[in-house]
Amino acid sequence: ENFCTLPNIHVGGIEQQNGTLYVADPRKGMQSILEFDLLGLYELPPEMTNRMYGYRYLLRQSSLFHSPTKPSFISYDIDNNKFVVGTYVRCGKKVGFHVDPEKCFNQPANRLVWFNKTDIGLNISESNDAESNNSTDPCWHYFSEMQGATSARVGNSTIVWVSSSYGPIAGSHLHVVNTSPSFTGECPDIGSVFLDDVAILRFPPGLEDLHIEQTKDRQYMWM
Repeated sequence: ENFCTLPNIHVGGIEQQNGTLYVADPRKGMQSILEFDLLGLYELPPEMTNRMYGYRYLLRQSSLFHSPTKPSFISYDIDNNKFVVGTYVRCGKKVGFHVDPEKCFNQPANRLVWFNKTDIGLNISESNDAESNNSTDPCWHYFSEMQGATSARVGNSTIVWVSSSYGPIAGSHLHVVNTSPSFTGECPDIGSVFLDDVAILRFPPGLEDLHIEQTKDRQYMWM
């Protein structure tokens, strides 16, 4: 049987839910979420391992769907049953720093979207690159250099965490935004947010993807 790898892919992020691995594929012309059934792990025969770069196991792609915006990262809101995807956009000085300047806050290019794939009907065979950018209005435009985002219910609120970073030298920011528990359509109900309203936690360089793990009695964040 013949296997093809994914050429020139840059994996924006990964998320696992209910036995499916979701992979953000931000390549131009694709801008998709690839799906891999984790039950479909395939052990390669010895004569094929050299063709697969020495790997012994292979996970075959089962499906894909278009992302409503270029998926630089992906996570899943367990409490609200929605995917969270966003687009990395560089803003500010050219040197390797992320500093949350006022001019970069709440810009149209900063796109963060919550969505349920069964509701928005995104199908790879019916969409093109332009449509994937505009299929769903973004929820938020607040932060530049977004590298990851996730959300979860905490008490009577939905808390949204957004990571931003740029380069291997300067520190990273973790933005923490407290919203109401309800959603307005697909988006957390937040009203108007100003930069001064946002709690910013500082981390070492390289903070990127965020993930909430649900255990029996609590949730943990991986970053």
